[in-house]
Amino acid sequence: MKKFEKLFRLVKTLNKQEKKQFSIFSKNRAGGKLYKFLFELIDSDLTDLKIIRNKFSQKFPATDFDTTVNHLYKTLLKSLIFNRESKTIENELNNNYNEAIILFEKLLFKECFDVLVIALQKALKFEKLDWYVLISRLYLDYLNMIGYNRVNEQDLIRIQANLDSAVKNLQTIIKHKALFHIAGIRFLTNGHVKNQKEKDMMNDLLLSEVRISQGQASEYFEIQSNHLLFQSVYFLMTNNFRSGMESYELLLTLLLQKQEITSQNPLYYLFTLKGILNNLCALEQFQMAKKFTGELAKIFTTTQFSNFAIVYNFIYSARIALALNEVTEIEDLLKNYHSHYTKLLKILPAKLQMEFILTVSLLLYYKKNRSAALKLLNEIYLHYFLFKDHINYRMASLMRIVIYYDEKNLDQLETSVNSYIHVYIKQKICYQSEILLLAFLKKTLTISSLKKLNNQKIKLEEQLILLKNDLHERQFFQIFDFLKWIEGTSDHTTSGKGI
Repeated sequence: MKKFEKLFRLVKTLNKQEKKQFSIFSKNRAGGKLYKFLFELIDSDLTDLKIIRNKFSQKFPATDFDTTVNHLYKTLLKSLIFNRESKTIENELNNNYNEAIILFEKLLFKECFDVLVIALQKALKFEKLDWYVLISRLYLDYLNMIGYNRVNEQDLIRIQANLDSAVKNLQTIIKHKALFHIAGIRFLTNGHVKNQKEKDMMNDLLLSEVRISQGQASEYFEIQSNHLLFQSVYFLMTNNFRSGMESYELLLTLLLQKQEITSQNPLYYLFTLKGILNNLCALEQFQMAKKFTGELAKIFTTTQFSNFAIVYNFIYSARIALALNEVTEIEDLLKNYHSHYTKLLKILPAKLQMEFILTVSLLLYYKKNRSAALKLLNEIYLHYFLFKDHINYRMASLMRIVIYYDEKNLDQLETSVNSYIHVYIKQKICYQSEILLLAFLKKTLTISSLKKLNNQKIKLEEQLILLKNDLHERQFFQIFDFLKWIEGTSDHTTSGKGI
């Protein structure tokens, strides 16, 4: 089952071009018909493994299904690697590295070293020190193998000194990034510091970070950007929000100045900006979030992830508009979705599709078009179930519960609440706010007294207000403000003022 789930997830992330490339890639390979048939079954609307297995076994009764699943998964990955169009510097350097090896094996030494020199220059230009170290070691090994007949002793010492410097700077960058990772996980799991001990621990990290950021590798972009990211996390955790916002401003300026470098690792910096937008929305710094959202598409326009940037621009524009109750902006976003974004949806990976669909459903819910919102939420619930542990699938499931509550559909409400508790609450992968909300909704199914129900609601509101002040718990309210929704309900006949 796990192997099939891996295959299912991979197939669902493919865009139209990748599917076409796979069809060509597998056509003349052994077992091509088997792969094609199974691929088409998964790529269809079928989601039940038993049905897919049965249909495959009926077509190819003598073929083992699990073996075909395993081979199809490997063949798909080979096709994606073979046809990868990415123009990142890592791919260029990887190609240079392999070209040099091939040329050396053909005893074409001059051509080999020419390629290595070009690769080393590119690695330094784009600050890819890990590749610089790898290529330099290959360069030195090859010099040794041909008896150093291309260099003298001074040249060799210079090459070794450059390698030694790159290794030291790379170690510094790795240590520096480790500090940022530690700060980041503390921020996401604990929120702001709650006592002197936690503050002292953050201060120790800060001292180490400052020493590194002002040291020998301070001119590198990665050190500069990670320094600003670390500073912003530190300030947010210690409740110095103004300084945190200033760090974000400086980071945005740096990213715009260094687009030549950010464009070579677009997905990392795209997710970095996504994380910043999450933090800004959680802190209700919506005007600054608007500024970051506006720059999002610009920074990544020329990269292979431009579609990601366009969609994230839509998602965060929607979150901001919903939070600020910007009716005109919400209507414009819905119009744009229907006129421009529906085609784009088909070429996105499954998880991003899910987040996109969820966002549109929230816009529809705001416009009180609950039936259309529920239709999209049901689409997520039925077609993206293999991503059920993802936060957006959980939010879609919760939004279905919200709509069932609003519509007084008690049968569906009871089924959905019990299912949610079984799948998520009992596995202990939820926020405390989430647990309290589900407990309240479960009680509404059994409480007949309006007075008792309102008492439970008031108690829940008080608990959620306290939890919403915690930076970690605040993440739960980013996609949909469940506190406002609860405040907008009075009894089983709700007003539907969820957002």
